[in-house]
Amino acid sequence: MENTNTLNNNVESPENYLDKGITLYNQGNYFDAISAFTEAIRLKPDFAEAYYQKGRAYGQLEQHSEAIADFSKTISLEPDHVDAYGNRGIANANIGQNFEALSDFDEAIRLKPDLAEAYNGRGGTKGVVKGKLGHPEDAISDFNIAIDLDPNLARAHANRGVAKYKLGDTNGSKKDLEKSLTLIGQDEELKADIQKKLQIIERQ
Repeated sequence: MENTNTLNNNVESPENYLDKGITLYNQGNYFDAISAFTEAIRLKPDFAEAYYQKGRAYGQLEQHSEAIADFSKTISLEPDHVDAYGNRGIANANIGQNFEALSDFDEAIRLKPDLAEAYNGRGGTKGVVKGKLGHPEDAISDFNIAIDLDPNLARAHANRGVAKYKLGDTNGSKKDLEKSLTLIGQDEELKADIQKKLQIIERQ
């Protein structure tokens, strides 16, 4: 008969479930990743990183309200979790909660002033926050900072190209969009979207 210590050693820890979930996430198996993160939280209810990773998985499934709930729980447990603010900003923007998104990106930037993705996210949100035309000049300022911080951030180049197009700068727009194509890598969805925008410019 196994003693109590042996039985306890056979029980997986919250950290093991977290690691398992991250592995599943990296394999694109988001549903099973969520199950693993949920088990980590069951074993350790104040496990901020498990909530954060579960939120990321929900984001990949485009279940943005669930993602926001998990990122909010992360922040309640770790108020300085900069990535939770950044990802909650993205989730808020995805469901049209633009002012909440701006607040999240602002906080992420306050916590980590060199976070290029947060400037890119804030710029993208500024571009739509006041309607279809938005504030492309303000958006471009954020995209410029994002690109200065991370010259290889494809989405920042693409977003700046879109903002320049709204301002009538077709040459600048084309240059940025073409630059983004050289940086995308394997993101076929983004590549197709940029190519479509370039075709529109070419027809003008």
